[in-house]
Amino acid sequence: MARKLKIDYDFENDILWLHDGRKVKDSLQMDNFVVDFAGNSDISGIEISGASQVLSRLSPVSIGKEALKGIKSAVLKAYREKELIYMVFLIKLEVKKESIAIPIQLNAPRAVMMVRN
Repeated sequence: MARKLKIDYDFENDILWLHDGRKVKDSLQMDNFVVDFAGNSDISGIEISGASQVLSRLSPVSIGKEALKGIKSAVLKAYREKELIYMVFLIKLEVKKESIAIPIQLNAPRAVMMVRN
């Protein structure tokens, strides 16, 4: 099931935070991504540092910081399969008057994502 996310973008530091508004209990860093958990491996959001560069690598077009200020929507779909947790974040924005969607897929071992209490 996909969940709509809130969008916060720090233009000066080029950090994009997509989240569902719940309190973060733990986080896991993977490269430029920090995945936030509300508890019990329940993903509540993701932070992307160097967002314009990271998203430009994942997109067929270059994504500037100005475009990130105008993100139209973001959703999260997460599911578990055996020993992995799959996270797919879908960001929709407009670049040069063209609407594009950028999927971000992260896979991590389930054991790594167990939230510490």
